[in-house]
Amino acid sequence: MEIEVPNLWPDDLDGETSEVSPFAILKQQAAQLAQATKGILHGTVSREPEPFGSGGFTYEFGINAPALRYNYDLFRLDQKQLDFYPLQCRFENETGEIGSEQEFYTWLKRVFSSEKTRLVVKRLIAQAKA
Repeated sequence: MEIEVPNLWPDDLDGETSEVSPFAILKQQAAQLAQATKGILHGTVSREPEPFGSGGFTYEFGINAPALRYNYDLFRLDQKQLDFYPLQCRFENETGEIGSEQEFYTWLKRVFSSEKTRLVVKRLIAQAKA
């Protein structure tokens, strides 16, 4: 005799939320780099679970020059637990904490507009076109 057990899960588990995940934001920015450089450079985004079961993720953003088979690691973010924020950020020799989605946009704009990032992009484009 088969026992009938009701489904106790709510109907609205489709993953829809008003929040935008840091990973989704990074993927968009990676695609926009390719568009801005007419495909010469591509942004790369990796996401790995934090070790030892902490429940978070590590994200790494790079700039890839396919013609050179070269990837430059630009920055790293650590997300604790499943909360999107705060994020621990590392760019160059600088570390910090990003507390909200708006702060994340502001931080990314600063990183992408920095003299170091602009120099890396210009040099990779020059090498790829040579």
